[in-house]
Amino acid sequence: MADFLNRAVLLTNSMSSADPQAGRLGPAISRQVTGSPLGTGTAYDDDVTQAAPAGVSVLAADARFFRALGDSTRLAILQHLLVRPHNVSELTKELGVPQGRVSNHLACLRWCRFVTAERSGRQVIYSVSDLRLRGLLDLASELASDSQEHLATCGRIGPDWI
Repeated sequence: MADFLNRAVLLTNSMSSADPQAGRLGPAISRQVTGSPLGTGTAYDDDVTQAAPAGVSVLAADARFFRALGDSTRLAILQHLLVRPHNVSELTKELGVPQGRVSNHLACLRWCRFVTAERSGRQVIYSVSDLRLRGLLDLASELASDSQEHLATCGRIGPDWI
């Protein structure tokens, strides 16, 4: 955590005040879809590449990393996948949310490389791509447990549906 904060301070201090766009994401992002390992050729496949806009800082990438984890459904999916690999139907049943929502969250988690997908016959099996995620989620839960009631009522983060 200290390393993360030190990098944040260094990056903030190094940003030029003369350039108002420093550290901000550019408006145009190009996508390139190549052959899919799952054979779908959709923009959600792992082999979709996205060029990083000029001026994207490590701090911005770190913020996106945590933003991807900032949804309770995505966290629940990751918790289930840390137990064992699942397909969409299993996750839908265990989480009690619509299949489309689970699929969209899985697409986000795949894009951010939190999970991987492997075709097994007609099913796609999802699993966590890096088991260090378990330690991160455990630490986050431990840190949040001290302030659960306060965090639950925070109105500055955004509406509940985000």
